[in-house]
Amino acid sequence: MTLTTITANRAPMDRKKSSLRQQGITMPEILIVMLIMSVLVSIAGPSLSDLVKKTRLRTEADRIMTSLNYARSEAIKLNSTVSLCRSSNGTACTGDWEDGWLVFRDIDGDGAVDNSDGDSVLAIYTGLPENLRFRSDLSSNFLSYHADGSYAGGAGSIRICPSDRETMNAWTIFQSSLGRPRISKGANSCA
Repeated sequence: MTLTTITANRAPMDRKKSSLRQQGITMPEILIVMLIMSVLVSIAGPSLSDLVKKTRLRTEADRIMTSLNYARSEAIKLNSTVSLCRSSNGTACTGDWEDGWLVFRDIDGDGAVDNSDGDSVLAIYTGLPENLRFRSDLSSNFLSYHADGSYAGGAGSIRICPSDRETMNAWTIFQSSLGRPRISKGANSCA
């Protein structure tokens, strides 16, 4: 009886050892998984880069919308003219819109930061990424909001376009004389 018991106890151990030796991944299995993964990445890669491009465009359009809404709300809050101007250095109205822009209290309404007149910079916005373009048909190099929230210039639009000028991926911000900007996907021109 003892001999039978020893043999019975030994058999499950041998099975256990043999099942442990069979676990693992073989080289052909690894190669098949790598092949499947490379096919999936080659399919998903281009659409992922397109998604990143579209997201950057929308993010920058939202950032411009935020600065316009901020300028308008500050004009109402301060009961004063608040302007946006292009700024390459973050202190004066110079450069291109793609370089960056300022939001400032514009006491005399001339569209320039004049510290001697009591103008004060309220916000500084950095420029657009290199692959994006700022296009506008607004009449001046600065945008101003009156104390009642109305826009000081004529109606027009700002377009954020990709460097390849694809109008269907662009975003357009419409500025009415009433003051409230609105955003829309696409653009009629990115030239």
